[in-house]
Amino acid sequence: MKNISTFGKAMAQVMKGRMAFHGVTQAEMAAAIQLSQSQLSKILRAERTIDLESFEAFCEALDENAADLVKAGELIARRIQNNSPESFVPAATLVFVEGDERLDKPKPALNGERLVDDEQARIDETLKKLHRGDMDIVALEDEHKYDGDGDEPA
Repeated sequence: MKNISTFGKAMAQVMKGRMAFHGVTQAEMAAAIQLSQSQLSKILRAERTIDLESFEAFCEALDENAADLVKAGELIARRIQNNSPESFVPAATLVFVEGDERLDKPKPALNGERLVDDEQARIDETLKKLHRGDMDIVALEDEHKYDGDGDEPA
């Protein structure tokens, strides 16, 4: 297996985030850029590099600007190299929704997670988990709407 650079790993994160944002599956994207789903999966897991032609096709399929995605990847790579939890930048925009209403911040954690009253402490704790790799976040804008009763999506 190739040793993928920090930038390559950051670009994989950006690509996964943009696919999630647009609601495109790996199978759909693989067909659009003429790669096998297996090859695309390896690219998105940063186990394989993507060639320029495939990246251009990826951007065209999502109607995204390639330069903007590269800039986002550079920013994430720079922050990863800083090696601090405070430097985390999500690849996707996080949107918190309850019913049809957008929330400024997420509701308290469910399923026995420790509740933290201090908002900054909760953010710091989440960033530490993300940095360690204990959790991963992918957000689909307006895709997951919760009804607020804590059992399942609406």
